[in-house]
Amino acid sequence: MRDEPFDVPVTVRAGRQRVVRSTVQAAFLLVDRWPDKDRGPEYRFALQACMDAMEGRRAAASARRAFIRAAKEAALFVREGKARRH
Repeated sequence: MRDEPFDVPVTVRAGRQRVVRSTVQAAFLLVDRWPDKDRGPEYRFALQACMDAMEGRRAAASARRAFIRAAKEAALFVREGKARRH
């Protein structure tokens, strides 16, 4: 499996604010840090999309879009791009 980088990072709040930069980071967050109550259809699609991208069957950009949709579905999405420092 390959760790495919995202062209633009995605910032989400899952426990704490996290900047996700690749398919491996997204898959880890989906599996290990995602709230159980928020594992709906977009979550399942995003997890499959990340796995497909890591196996070379899907573009990283497609997995990134699916991850954003899952984060929005779970109300965890913060922004696209790097987190701002205060």
